[in-house]
Amino acid sequence: MLRILHLSDLHFGPQSRFKDTTPEHLASVLGASVRQYLQNNAPDLVIITGDMVFQALPIEYAEVTTFLTSLEKSLKISRERFILLPGNHDVSRKFCKRIEEDLRDEKKFSEEVFCAAIQVKKLSNYNDFFDSFMENAQDSRIRLRDVHGPLLVEYPELGVAIATFNSNHAESHRDTDHVGDLDPIKVKKVMDYWRDGSKKHPPLRIVALHHNLDGKMEGWLKQLAGQCQVCLILHGHEHKNKNDFIPWNEGGTHLLAAGSLGVERSQREEEYPNTCRIITIEGTKFAVQSLVYDSRRPTPGEFDLGGWGKDPSEDKPYANTLHGGCVSQQVPPNSLDIETHHNDEDTAFLRRYRAQLAGLFDRWDLRHAGTAAAGPSQGKAIDATLEQMY
Repeated sequence: MLRILHLSDLHFGPQSRFKDTTPEHLASVLGASVRQYLQNNAPDLVIITGDMVFQALPIEYAEVTTFLTSLEKSLKISRERFILLPGNHDVSRKFCKRIEEDLRDEKKFSEEVFCAAIQVKKLSNYNDFFDSFMENAQDSRIRLRDVHGPLLVEYPELGVAIATFNSNHAESHRDTDHVGDLDPIKVKKVMDYWRDGSKKHPPLRIVALHHNLDGKMEGWLKQLAGQCQVCLILHGHEHKNKNDFIPWNEGGTHLLAAGSLGVERSQREEEYPNTCRIITIEGTKFAVQSLVYDSRRPTPGEFDLGGWGKDPSEDKPYANTLHGGCVSQQVPPNSLDIETHHNDEDTAFLRRYRAQLAGLFDRWDLRHAGTAAAGPSQGKAIDATLEQMY
């Protein structure tokens, strides 16, 4: 079983719901609540879809670093299993304003020049935080990079790959561009990588970004999901925990919104409390459980009341099915490799064969194969990757 803890909109800073709680205590309570729900198991991945802080200030990022360091210890997982990406609150309003004023003073302002000038600087405090916390822990996992850190991360032993898009491409905190937006070049870069049949890719493909889907961004992600069999899209931003299903490929794409971990009451609707979500995937089945914060709830190992528990408004976890090509395979590295002996000519032929067919067929149905029908799985569909068939 693959277990993912999905967090979003932490909003560390003076406007946080938990501004009077130390980051260490908050992490301890959250970690204990998550492990209690998972029956003392740790999540395999922690995906945080943006808005780490409220104003993109270094003092706020210091709190996030303390929180994540403590959460890492509380959950008992390694730092390389944290997937982080920026939200619109991680874009520095101060830096954007200063660059605009300088360009206008120098009579050099234009939209094109301004947008190019802020692309790196506006996330510089976030980037400093990311580099300080990760400390190159993910270097062996990163397949593609972006200005905010990794663009594509793979965990072959979990059977999962995560594309982390910066959806603040247009953001400068002006009313005209205060919207979610992607750089289509980055989306195309991920698409090309996943469509490259010469590479062996993990079967479960996830997209994580901050903003809810809208405008051109939705069209680009539709193409990515359709051509590359993306099963899950995780996001935050709108402070609502909810689920949607979009028929973008043969089995559909599931859109999962995390809600908000730390947004104060005035910034969210009353019916949506502070929330984190746990996604569990086993074979082609997956479920999503919301854990909501209750100030009266006891937490194992803590004296003070306050903790996360099952959302009372949900009768049961949201459950659905992934199509066959997205099955997460948690297996030891190389455990599916079959030792074969063939000459150089055979090797070259197999390499060409794999390259041509891997992009066309992710998985094969062997229910009608004689060897399968004769085995213990008689009468059942046997789901096998092309690599397994070799």
